[in-house]
Amino acid sequence: MSPNNKATKLVLGDFFSEIKKIGDESIDFVFADPPYFLSTGGISVASGKQVSVDKGDWDKPGVNLTPAEFQNIWISEVRRVLSPNGALVVSGTYHSIFRCGIALEDNGYKILNDIVWFKSNGAPNLSGRRLAASHETLIWASKTPKSKFVFNYKELREAAFEGDQIKRPGSQLRSVWWIPNSSPIEKQQGA
Repeated sequence: MSPNNKATKLVLGDFFSEIKKIGDESIDFVFADPPYFLSTGGISVASGKQVSVDKGDWDKPGVNLTPAEFQNIWISEVRRVLSPNGALVVSGTYHSIFRCGIALEDNGYKILNDIVWFKSNGAPNLSGRRLAASHETLIWASKTPKSKFVFNYKELREAAFEGDQIKRPGSQLRSVWWIPNSSPIEKQQGA
């Protein structure tokens, strides 16, 4: 059970099928890491080697939907299930996160913060013509501008997060986070 005695449930399945089974305004918080639509035949670097960016069909732009339409549809579905005081955090890279931000605003959400997740293992830019991407952006939004979302300021101020080289106990949590890289065992699971 979560601290407020509400059940926490992780659902594995196709988002568009599973969300239809969830009642209106029944969820307080959603964390989403939607497709970045990078699987278009590009290349990247992993462990010092050139590799395909193809992650699978789930990361390819849809046949019938543009990436912008996709973002708008899933974000509107999440809005339906969020409680009146609900909040959403969306994670993404520059390939997708800006479309998410526009869709959030178009669907009536209030953007509360953008958060930079510093990634010390960012892949180099192979072309040598752009900066190496070393972060992801998270957008934290409430369902409406009047939502009374939960924010545990005191607990976050006092917290220490293992591996975060920026946050210190007793200091306010800032909008740049240094979350440790995924462990090898996590990577075996597709993280």
